[in-house]
Amino acid sequence: MKKSIAFAGLTALAMASASAQDFYQHGITLAIKGYAQGNEAYSESESASKNVYTYKSKFVAGKFSNKEFLQALVSAEVISDIKGWSLSLVTDSNGNNRGLYIVKKGAEPINVSGYAGFDRDEIAQEYNDKEVTFPNGNRTYDSTWTERGLSGIFINVPGFNAELHGSYFSSHSSKYSENQSLETESYVEKLHSASFTNLVGALDYYYDLRNKGVKAPIETAFLEGSVAVGAPKATDIVVDSPQ
Repeated sequence: MKKSIAFAGLTALAMASASAQDFYQHGITLAIKGYAQGNEAYSESESASKNVYTYKSKFVAGKFSNKEFLQALVSAEVISDIKGWSLSLVTDSNGNNRGLYIVKKGAEPINVSGYAGFDRDEIAQEYNDKEVTFPNGNRTYDSTWTERGLSGIFINVPGFNAELHGSYFSSHSSKYSENQSLETESYVEKLHSASFTNLVGALDYYYDLRNKGVKAPIETAFLEGSVAVGAPKATDIVVDSPQ
């Protein structure tokens, strides 16, 4: 995040003095497609005038979504079935990524950061900062900004092990406040949404394509797709340290 020196100093003080954290849960949507070469079809046509021999192959397509990710976690014996489970990113009120979790009503959240994750490399940013000061010395500092840059995600579950790279766009906000009479200050930062798009990669073995009429083993598959991160919702998931 590229912020002014003054703003960076204010937020650093507030973050250092904070004794408690709020946590937010963001829904994750995986939308990845895989394409592999299908079986070769051969045909021939012979006549007195000419012989024609045709060899043809078509793409075999498959998908990898939240459902396939959860099914893979069943294969990994992380969960016993997929009913009721969903995939979420957890962030804190200092803007830190606290990891990927699968959640289910009435069940303990499970950290699955070892099975999937993402990186962001910010290239460009636009922002709107507003500072308000009061005669009694109190002040607030509000900021909103969006980022664009390069991204990378990894997924490592049974039957699907790949890295994909592309671009990302994310939306953020923060609020700093200082109360002179109470001698208190606070800082809250939120990730509002993010999208990882134009993702591409390759996979040596794609389990979702095995039963699509392909007789020979699939040696490689081309992957493309996107990952969406939804709006923050307050959650009671508590984690010890930032990812």
